[in-house]
Amino acid sequence: MRYSESFVIIVGALCQQSTEVPMKHISTRIAFFHIMIFSYLFYNYYSASIVSARLNEPVFKIKYSLNEMSKLNMKLASEWMVYFELFIKKVDWDIQTFYNKTWSAIPEAEQFMLSEKAIHLVQRGDFAYHTHPDVSYPFINRFFSNKQICELMEVHLAQPTSSTFAVSRNSTLTEILKIGFFRLSEVGLRKRHF
Repeated sequence: MRYSESFVIIVGALCQQSTEVPMKHISTRIAFFHIMIFSYLFYNYYSASIVSARLNEPVFKIKYSLNEMSKLNMKLASEWMVYFELFIKKVDWDIQTFYNKTWSAIPEAEQFMLSEKAIHLVQRGDFAYHTHPDVSYPFINRFFSNKQICELMEVHLAQPTSSTFAVSRNSTLTEILKIGFFRLSEVGLRKRHF
């Protein structure tokens, strides 16, 4: 076998191609096997390095706290809710810092806004809006693209809590609800949302 043929076989092996050249000697077979293994490992390493480089690109995300959000100097508003004043004046340090530095600096006329108008402002950027998910999610689903939905972030004013159910003592629903809650916990849905 000439060197030019060997070179073509090696390049073909590196490109994961087979060869029609008969390999009569054991040393040729071992060398070709090593070249194939090397090219396979090299190809996998190269593919993995491309994927990991894409995954390691920095994504601009804030920590899920009001204090971090207030440092971004975004415009803020909230949907009017009966319990909003109760939440915003809690004793929690994070909420108090947010209230004193950011929320109290917003003029009263601009503190509350209708959801549809606010969701359009959120879509443009540099705007944060506090609302109930049941109100805002239909607007987000209607106005936002899939990419914009993925880029949204939620920062909780009140941390979600695990709730229970209230039924009478000997209710027929008790066992059904217990099984349902156990199933939600088993699958991880409660853990993911709380």
